[in-house]
Amino acid sequence: MGNRTNATASCEDLLLEILLPDETTPADKMDLSITEDEVDLATPIYRLKLPLPHKVNVDRCRAKYVAELRKLCLTLRLQREFDYVNF
Repeated sequence: MGNRTNATASCEDLLLEILLPDETTPADKMDLSITEDEVDLATPIYRLKLPLPHKVNVDRCRAKYVAELRKLCLTLRLQREFDYVNF
């Protein structure tokens, strides 16, 4: 683990689970946009524009939609100014 602790300052990823209970639209028809500062999700039923507490590395983010649970799981890689010192 090196210099890491169990504090939030040592986290690498921010995990978001977005429940879409009444959504029947397939994942490829949903409009998801992730920027350094926010997540923007639009479906025919739902709209979410969520500002993020930390900047994220857009190139290293992942999204997975679980159709059976109607849940969108986002893994957002955090981009912090002093990560080179902490890790």
